[in-house]
Amino acid sequence: MNRFRLVESELAGTSTDSWGIELVVRALAGSRVPIVPTPAGTAIDHTQYLAYWHGLHFLTVARLGWSDPGKGLRAWCDLGRPSIDPTLEFISATWGRDQTLDAYIAWAAIHYQNLGGDVPSGQWLERSRRVREEPALSLLQGGSNPPHLGEVEDETGPINDPGYDSVLTVTDRERRHAIYVTGEEGFYEGLIRRWGELPDVSPRNWRVGVFNRRLGFLGEYRRSRTTGRLYVGKHSVHMLGN
Repeated sequence: MNRFRLVESELAGTSTDSWGIELVVRALAGSRVPIVPTPAGTAIDHTQYLAYWHGLHFLTVARLGWSDPGKGLRAWCDLGRPSIDPTLEFISATWGRDQTLDAYIAWAAIHYQNLGGDVPSGQWLERSRRVREEPALSLLQGGSNPPHLGEVEDETGPINDPGYDSVLTVTDRERRHAIYVTGEEGFYEGLIRRWGELPDVSPRNWRVGVFNRRLGFLGEYRRSRTTGRLYVGKHSVHMLGN
């Protein structure tokens, strides 16, 4: 996947409070728009700073469905960062190439208690304390969570369709396919609430294509019977961070 760069803090068609997440979503859907702030050497304003980190955090909690992003990324790194999932490949090609992914992993390790995560190994904690980061993109200075990265409901809340009711439609019961179009609620919270309306297909699972009227396709989501969380991709990858 090609890597695109955002050079302005405002782009037409994005909302003011979630444009970084929205651009990541568009890029994963195949849009040829820039997706994250500025290459090295270009000034980064506070809005771009927030977009940069919320874009990554959204991918871990709302697309991979990880309750513990630090645990998931540490497990992936311990495997050698293999190409096992399109979302992880996208993360690697962007934040990994920027050499900022280590700062996010270090932040999640050092502040695991605040994040409700598993205790990292001593090796990972020591490694995390040695991470150097770009001052303009600092995660490890200025408190435990300077960009205010939130829970999955926080990160997905702005991706909604004000003034509309959500729509959940079974398109192929035999193949367990459905479509969900967002409404007033954030897409994750709304789909979780309505998931019980789908017919029981145990031990199989539904694949629900999620759409937003403004942003288009958000991904094909499933719900883990193990964690109860929504995710895109392989269940084995989902379990790395749960």
